[in-house]
Formats: sequence, C-alpha cells, structure tokens
Amino acid sequence: MPDDSGTGKMGGKSPDWIAAFGCSACHDVIDRRDSTRAIPEEDREFYMRRAMVRTWRIWIETGVIKIDELESMAVKYLVRKKGVFKIEKKSR
Repeated sequence: MPDDSGTGKMGGKSPDWIAAFGCSACHDVIDRRDSTRAIPEEDREFYMRRAMVRTWRIWIETGVIKIDELESMAVKYLVRKKGVFKIEKKSR
C-alpha cells in the first residue's frame, strides 16, 4: 500500500500495518500489474483504502492488533518519518 512516506511502492517497504487483504486479481489491479483491467486512479485509491480499513477492522476484531498498539505505532511512525509532528497522548 502506498502511504505518504513514499515507501509504499513496488520494491519499497511500508510499515506492516499499512496493508490490505485482497485476492490475486484485485491485488494485480491495485498494483497496476494487469493492464487489461486498469481502473481510474480515483477508483484505485478508493478500493485500496477501503480494503485497508476492512483489513484493520478484521485485525482489531480478532485481536491481532489492539488500538493502543496501533496508535503507538502510528505516533512513532509519524514522528520518525515527519519529525515535525508533536503528538501528545492523553493520560488515562
């Protein structure tokens, strides 16, 4: 999955939580490996993001990831990649 870091390209590596389940055919369309089933960029972006959210929902519901862990990973990722964000977590 592409992300704003620019690492989510073929041969690049996004964080493990930037991912989506999908069949081989869908994966080929999203990754633009199947030119016979090319879709407009706007649709590609929509389906890619929808798949990512659905994957996160499955991972959260099954306990593969927990919201606190995901939030922590996202904060660390943003701080490491952007360096300009100051995100303070509310104490519980």
